[in-house]
Amino acid sequence: AVAAHFSDSEEELGRKRELFQALASEGEKVQSEMDKLYRLYLAEELSAEQFGRRNRPLEARLMELEAERPRLQGEIDYLAMRRLTSEEIVSEAGTLLTRWQELPFGEQRTIVEPWSNASRSAWTRST
Repeated sequence: AVAAHFSDSEEELGRKRELFQALASEGEKVQSEMDKLYRLYLAEELSAEQFGRRNRPLEARLMELEAERPRLQGEIDYLAMRRLTSEEIVSEAGTLLTRWQELPFGEQRTIVEPWSNASRSAWTRST
């Protein structure tokens, strides 16, 4: 179950990173097209009206892309941090498991008691 969770999380993170790269690439293409239109306008091969009619949709798309990238970067950062946190928990649990027999009873009790109290409390609330 833990391995499946990590795999799913890794796949989702990969998809988000690919989407981020696709947005960046599309933004570069849109900006390049806008630059071409501007050069045509400066060379007086397009009137102001023609330039505006062709440039407005590109400008709107570029604004959409620029607005989407920070949101997507936030999702990527969140997923990456969540993955690292999960990996740390699993690693620490593995370390605890290998050292469990070496721990004095008092330390074992300190580790287990909060979990057993929380379980008991949850059980009594549900009955």
